[in-house]
Amino acid sequence: MNTATHDLCLFWVPNRVAPTPRSSSVNTENPDDICAYQDEVTALETLREKLSVVAQKATGTIHELPQIDDAPKLIEKPWATFEAGQRYVAWNLFAVDPISGHEVQLSKRLENVGGGVMWLESIRSNRAVAQVVPPQENIERGYRCETCRRFSHEQGQKWLNQETHRFESANAQMWRDVMELVSEKLDVEVPNSLEDFGACLEDSKLVAKVYPGCNKYKARVAWRVDSCPTGTTLGEENGESRHGQ
Repeated sequence: MNTATHDLCLFWVPNRVAPTPRSSSVNTENPDDICAYQDEVTALETLREKLSVVAQKATGTIHELPQIDDAPKLIEKPWATFEAGQRYVAWNLFAVDPISGHEVQLSKRLENVGGGVMWLESIRSNRAVAQVVPPQENIERGYRCETCRRFSHEQGQKWLNQETHRFESANAQMWRDVMELVSEKLDVEVPNSLEDFGACLEDSKLVAKVYPGCNKYKARVAWRVDSCPTGTTLGEENGESRHGQ
């Protein structure tokens, strides 16, 4: 398997048992209970670090799941939701106990399954990220998406701020939440403000208004307004572009 597609790492330690985390809640008014819980978390993290040294490992991706010989088999199951009229699918991963057939959902948490300890960790992909590079001439001429006739700041902001779900006492805009998470969590260059986004009506996607255009860039033209003798107002192209405005 190409190492550039390894997004998941499966860990398997046979013939071991991990302590089961408490299922009861923590009494936040009891300092002793808080300390006990913190000790439990620390002990589990320490154990995971020790087990990871001796664990059998396999890497893979969603739809190309990592598998380890003689270990419980991994399977995937879709979980679908609808937001803003769009269907989204998340893939949950489970280890199947070879004896009982019981399915245990995997995460970074240590799970006792199939006579051993298993867990799953995501690893940062080193696959090449497709980059959209604007034509060099656009950069040299100072073109920007906001001066393209296919750009709509209003439509982009409307899409970002549409209400997609409602809480008991408030509502929320999912896409604004998503963009803020991208800005905070990922190593990507993003605009300083979500107000810098608009919509590319050609490709139906969000774009930053200062992006230097693409190979479909068409500059807006300025219009000269003249009054006809009849009193009707007409617009006439004067051929002057509005680059950089």
